[in-house]
Amino acid sequence: MKKSILAVLHFSLSVLAFSQESEEKVNALTFSASYYGDFLGNTTGGIKKDFAYLGQGAIGLNLNTEAAGWWNGGELSISGMSTHGGTPTETFIGDFQCVDNIEAGNHAFLSELWYKQQFADKFSLTLGLQDMNAEYAFCDAAADYINSSFGISSVFGNFGTPMFPITGLGLNLRWDISDKWAWQAGVYDGGILDFDENPYNIKWKLDKTKGYLTVTEAIFNKEDANHAGVYKLGVSYHTGEEDAVLYANIGQSLWSNDKHELEAFTMAAYSFNANYSDDKDELAAAYFYNNFHIAAGLNLNGVFSKQQKDKLGVAFSTSLFRDFDKKGAHETAIELTYKYQILEQLFVQPDLQYIVKPSTKYAALDNAFVAMLRFGVEF
Repeated sequence: MKKSILAVLHFSLSVLAFSQESEEKVNALTFSASYYGDFLGNTTGGIKKDFAYLGQGAIGLNLNTEAAGWWNGGELSISGMSTHGGTPTETFIGDFQCVDNIEAGNHAFLSELWYKQQFADKFSLTLGLQDMNAEYAFCDAAADYINSSFGISSVFGNFGTPMFPITGLGLNLRWDISDKWAWQAGVYDGGILDFDENPYNIKWKLDKTKGYLTVTEAIFNKEDANHAGVYKLGVSYHTGEEDAVLYANIGQSLWSNDKHELEAFTMAAYSFNANYSDDKDELAAAYFYNNFHIAAGLNLNGVFSKQQKDKLGVAFSTSLFRDFDKKGAHETAIELTYKYQILEQLFVQPDLQYIVKPSTKYAALDNAFVAMLRFGVEF
């Protein structure tokens, strides 16, 4: 594991040096690299007390066709990823929402490969291997939390959604109507294969029997010098599962000055599954169905740093389950996190999570208390 971590860090630094050299010669190419490492321990509850290290390395290359002297408005992007280390949710915590958003096991795979074309500075069309969550159903104000359900509402796990770690083929159209309003719509492969069938994410096959995921989203940017906000309302539908999701995300600045900013966010999603059945035999494998998710939190930017290099956040995320055995069953994750930007490319982030009623296939688990320390290197 140590060799793996050192190799990723060495690779990232090498790419940074090459990128800086390339930028002086060819502005058309942009390199990016990152590595995140998490030291995580479950101190009580869950399946058992235990400790794990998780790591995620990524590298990307973007080509701007206009800067290359070819044609205007074109962008080609390719990125790869490596994940390694423990699987705490699966092996010793047993929660539904997944306490760590980089947990994926030991894999190296293609993450994205897409082409985007801009038209008249108002429209863009993106085609290729994509992470749907990079465009839809995310809330910027919740981006620094580590629990997975702050990245995308947990109800999207009810069906095949092309997102980390397994992305999928898709087509997305975006219309920037004005400085305040935008609208987008996309269709994606809904039959996402797991790593057992698609270990490197290079096996792509659209199968109408497994279905497609369609999604549309309206975005409102509230422009205010002291109280800016982003409001999103979206709908998705999976043709194979006949499952529709209605979701809304809000990120709003409440107060700010030159040194500090207080912001709040909320996320909510409801899943309507036409194929859901209360029949016990049909639910034997899928022990319950997550039909509602809600999350909210407060962030303070600039806690100790006058340059707002640090952030303190507290939030909760609750998933409700529709289950024939557990009426009103739910799981709630409460997260307290602090992120400090040591350098432009380096941060550290201690994090605490309290999981109320960890709710996967394991019955009657005690509440879990998880402590972790994340570090990140980004170029």
